[in-house]
This record gives sequence, structure tokens and C-alpha cells, in this order.
Amino acid sequence: MKYLQAQCSRADLFYLDEHSAHDLMLAELEQRIAKPQSSAGQEVLHFWLYTQTATAAALQGRRGLIDFWLNQAILLPAIRKILGRVGRSDTAAVVDLLWSSSTFAFAKYRFVFKWLLPVEALILILCVCIGGAALFGGLVLALLNLFLFLASTRQIESQAAAIFYLAKLLSALPALGKKLAESNYPDWELLHSLLPVVKSLPVRLLVFKNNNGLAGDLQGLLMYYIKIFMLGELSAYFKFLVYFNRYRPELQLAYGLIGRLDASVRLAELVSSQSLCRAELTSREVLSFEKLTNPLLEKCVPVSCTSVKHYIITGSNMAGKTTFLRTVGINQAFALSCGFAWAITFHTDHWPVFTAINLSDDLLQGKSRYMVQAERLLSMIRQTDLQPGLLLVDEILSGTNSSERIRAAINILKYLAGTASLVVATSHDLEIAEALDDYDPAHFCERISENDLHFDYHLKPGIVDRQNACRILRHLGFGKFISELG
Repeated sequence: MKYLQAQCSRADLFYLDEHSAHDLMLAELEQRIAKPQSSAGQEVLHFWLYTQTATAAALQGRRGLIDFWLNQAILLPAIRKILGRVGRSDTAAVVDLLWSSSTFAFAKYRFVFKWLLPVEALILILCVCIGGAALFGGLVLALLNLFLFLASTRQIESQAAAIFYLAKLLSALPALGKKLAESNYPDWELLHSLLPVVKSLPVRLLVFKNNNGLAGDLQGLLMYYIKIFMLGELSAYFKFLVYFNRYRPELQLAYGLIGRLDASVRLAELVSSQSLCRAELTSREVLSFEKLTNPLLEKCVPVSCTSVKHYIITGSNMAGKTTFLRTVGINQAFALSCGFAWAITFHTDHWPVFTAINLSDDLLQGKSRYMVQAERLLSMIRQTDLQPGLLLVDEILSGTNSSERIRAAINILKYLAGTASLVVATSHDLEIAEALDDYDPAHFCERISENDLHFDYHLKPGIVDRQNACRILRHLGFGKFISELG
């Protein structure tokens, strides 16, 4: 989203890279929880989900807003009603309007237009004084205005919806200010300082409302003629331009303020309804949690662990290793983004999340799965040389012959253990797990009976003592093809 791009220079945030966001399925999480009532709220919520705070102050700024709404059950219905009247825009052009450097290419004609209507009025008065030329003069001026309308309408229509929605969004600020005046709202001082700016908004912005389909409506028809023959839209456009150029920084602040308010209301509802815990961020370089779950899984088995160093996870096929990585990653990202986690307790450090989970060959780039994995691991190493993070690596370097892969994987994981990052890696290769003294071993396993496969998805200490590939094949009916394997 473009609001995120507009904030990309902030030094107190980590920006989740595209691959990690895909691995953690953040787009699916956003669809599950994203119910803000305004476009600004939607943009800010997206921005929060895809950025992780780098400082305690940045995190408290977001969590403080959420905490405020958790204690405002009486005030919430009135706030939802105000935001509901704002609604969402059909276009994402509002952010372009506020942050683009080339928003108003048509502005160079403003000074010409400033004198156009007075001159036209003077000409029309002279025509009336002359007598018979009044009708002719009025026709000429109507044709001139029609030409100007047609010449400007494409430029204005490209921004009209965004201007109208911005005006609608800002019109909610006084009502919000009235409701929040006595509530100690964290952003109250900023909100109060922006009220004079909002009140000076040009009232003729309603001219930008879309009147398509109102030909049979007298009011709509009248507005359409005002737009054409009295240049009402062009006049309102230039008035808005004067206002916009003067107050653009304040309008950006107002957009973000309303967006934060809307997004924090939605997140407070989420925290309350799903009983999320407050993430405790320390500087002790510890990741620990109790009954951690994945919000994308309806029947997720809770998992608990205390890590004082890195983890190497072994286990059977389908036993839960990859899901465990995603569960840890999405909760770590949400903890740094909003300050909460889907757990009973969650303790962590300010580690941004870097993942190498869902890696496959790239047909269009002509790269094998091994090459894609190697490039991703190198990228993670370079990133963590600059900024320590939580590194989640699934089936490290699978896709090439075992002897080379095992030696390389051991060396890479040993190198990462020597950095300030925390590493959680999975592997089917027991040799890798046995060679990593700096890693705590843990595993997932299953029970296979004659007629059933059962996975409990519980994380257990130590290295797994059995593999299940052949047993799964035998369970599926491949017994005669693998009988010689025992």
C-alpha cells in the first residue's frame, strides 16, 4: 500500500521484506483481521502489519492507542458510528494526492483563472448595456466556459474522487474531537491542533461529488450545469489548491491520525475478542512463549517453549515443523508491530523476522530450488550482519546431494549461531542436528498404527529417533514398492 511507501524513511521501524511477508502469510492475516471502517484505517493497519518497531518508544506509540480503546467500551459505539459515516473510498488516490510531488500539474493556470470570471462578468455587463449584443455575448461566454470545462475535466476528474473523500474524511475530525475531548486520548493534542485547519476547508468541495446518473435529478442536473457554464468545479479546484498548498503537512498528519484511530479501534476489538496477550519485549535476547497458536489455523494445537539459544527442529514429515516456524514468525512480527501475540505469555527481543521457508525453483528466472535457497540464505546473512534478527530457516539447502548439503548447512548454521541473531531451523537430516552444539534440539513426531496416522503437534525435547517417509508410503498403499526397505 502507498501509505507504507510514504513512510519508508522512518529509522525506528523495520520493514518486513516481501519474501518473509509471503512466508508468514501476512496478506491472509490482514484479510482475517482487517475491518477498519475508513480507507485511512485500512492503509494504517496495513502499514502496521508490514512494519516492525525497532524501539520501545515506537512500539508503545502503537500499543498505547490499542490499550486506550481496550478501556473505552462506552465510547467505542459513538466512534464506530462516526467512522462508519466516512466509509471507504473506491480509489487509493488519496495517498497519492497527499504525498505525490506532481499532484497538481494543472495548477499553473490558477492565476489566469483568478481574473477570468471577473472579466467575463464585466464583458456580460457591457453586452447588456449595449443592448442587442447581450444574447450573443452570453452565448460566446457559455461556449468559452464549455471549452474550459472540457479542457480541464480530465485533469480534475482524475483527482475529484480523492479530493471529495479527503474532505469527507476530514469532516469527521471535529466530531471525533468532540467525543474524545475529555478522554485523555493519546493523540488528543495533535487532533486538537488540527481542528482549525479542518474548519478552514473550502466548503465548495461538494462540487467534486460524482453526479453521474443524476440526469433525472433536478439538484444533480443543476450542479452539472454549474460545473460546465459557471466553471464551478474548476473554481472549487483552484480554491482547494490554495488550501492544499498551505496546509499539506497538516493534512498528511490528519490522514495518519484518523487512520491510526480507526486501525487501533479494530485491533483493540481483535485483542479483546481473541484474548491475545501483551508481548513482553526485553533486551535479554530470549524468546519464550506459553501456548502459542497461529491465528490462521482454526484448530491450532498450542505450543510452548523457552529458548536461551538457537533451536534445531527435527521430525517426521507432516509433523508440524514448518507450521511451527510460521507460528513463531507471525507472532514475532505481530508482537513487534502491535505489541500483542496469540499466546498466554510471549517474551522476546526486538528481533525483526527474516524467513527462508517457502522456497521453490523459479522457472522464469531459470533458477533451481537449491539456487533460490542459497540466494535467500545469503541475503539473510547480509541483512543480519547489519541488524540482528529472528531467522527462521526451513529444510536448509534441500535440493542437492546429501553429503555437500549437510556439510554446507552445518557450516552456515554454526556461522549464524555466532551472530547476535536468534536462529530457529528445521531439518530432516539428523546428522545436521547432531553436529550443532550451539543449538537446542527439539522435534515433532507422530504415531502410526496399522490403519491410522496420528500427529499430536507437540514440541518435544531432543532429536527425533525415527523417520516416517516409508511408513507413510506403506500406509497409503505403496507397501509392495518399498518392501525391501524394511
